[in-house]
Amino acid sequence: MPEGERKEMSNSSAPALTLPAVMDAAAASLACETLLAQVQPAGAVRVDASQVGRISTPGVQFLVAARAQALAQGGAMTLIASPALNRALDLLGLAAMFQPHIEEGP
Repeated sequence: MPEGERKEMSNSSAPALTLPAVMDAAAASLACETLLAQVQPAGAVRVDASQVGRISTPGVQFLVAARAQALAQGGAMTLIASPALNRALDLLGLAAMFQPHIEEGP
């Protein structure tokens, strides 16, 4: 998918959760605990995954669950994705799930 289709104005006032370079089971568990404390009803959350270079199945599961939780509470999740994460989401057929709330990281 072209980069231009993945950019959107972000909600910079939303709480931000920064993910590590390796998003494995341990990192996903910690991110989940942190996110639960941040997401407010009808609020927005920003997940900064711009440094993610490798993501495992639990990391992908975390992103899908985080999006579902934000939507269930009437909010939204903006994902700032690294090129590696964008490729992974494309390969798994999940990129459309995060549209239009996905931005290309640095």
